[in-house]
Amino acid sequence: MERGRRVPLDQLSLVEIKHLINTLDTSKATSQEDFPTWLSKEGKEDICVPFQDIINCMLVSGKFPDFYKRAQISPLPKVSQPKVYNDFRPISLLFHLGKLCEQVLVNKLKRCIQNSISSNQVAYRPKTGSTDAILKLIDDVTSDLDSVKYDYVQMASVDFSKAFDKLQPQIVLDKMRKLGVNENILDIIDDFLQRRKQCVKLNECFSEYINVFVGAPQGTKLGPILWLFKRSRAG
Repeated sequence: MERGRRVPLDQLSLVEIKHLINTLDTSKATSQEDFPTWLSKEGKEDICVPFQDIINCMLVSGKFPDFYKRAQISPLPKVSQPKVYNDFRPISLLFHLGKLCEQVLVNKLKRCIQNSISSNQVAYRPKTGSTDAILKLIDDVTSDLDSVKYDYVQMASVDFSKAFDKLQPQIVLDKMRKLGVNENILDIIDDFLQRRKQCVKLNECFSEYINVFVGAPQGTKLGPILWLFKRSRAG
């Protein structure tokens, strides 16, 4: 695909919408503003037509639905007696139909990213995970120790603290553009990352919604693949 090229995005049929709704996991928690996930799944024959309009309007207009750009943050304690902010893990609860909108975009982005990431990248890739990383580390270390060239192996470990929170939209979009992502998709991604809002729920109390200007929200479908684009070998 040519860089910066605009190609009309294929719209989804009712059959595709129903298949998308069938992928919903009813065990996943959602925002308290949301209606139950099972209701969408059981009532897909009724909801598929208006939801098709929402999806296809997004693909034509280049705008991610504003209503789905809101997140409810619930702080869960990481220790038995939390005392400071870092003792909590923020869990982001989103709208389940908003996640399906994201999945449509993820499906369209997979082909652009799969050949542009390092084979050493195991996170957020299908059929790979921490076990693969550990096995490769062990293999590299033992191979070096078995070699006559080395007497010992040194290793440095780096933790990306709140990596998704530090994701800079313009940097990611520039890399995606270099990799030939359709400009119409980039318009939607750009809108997805802009003018997001979140509130905090503690027990039964809710804060007011505030604007969020950077980062990819935790719990989103797009967050992991955008992170892969950030770490890609864009030319």
